[in-house]
Amino acid sequence: MAGTLGHFRGFADFWHKDHVWQAITLLRGQPTFMIGRAVDSDFERHLRQGPYFVLDDVAYAAYKEDPRVVFIPGSPIGNE
Repeated sequence: MAGTLGHFRGFADFWHKDHVWQAITLLRGQPTFMIGRAVDSDFERHLRQGPYFVLDDVAYAAYKEDPRVVFIPGSPIGNE
């Protein structure tokens, strides 16, 4: 959906500016965010690196139903 990545990028850039990502990575490992109907060819490696978040109802079931991820339903552009 148009605007989804831009909406996510807004807070991601803000967290980068304020060094929040560094704190998260030190505490929990490198997070991975999958947004929408995407394929992650490095899925297993990303799971080993840190928490894995799958956002959006349209994500493939193989990802959003995997018990090792945090699935966040809905649409991440904030219209709900």
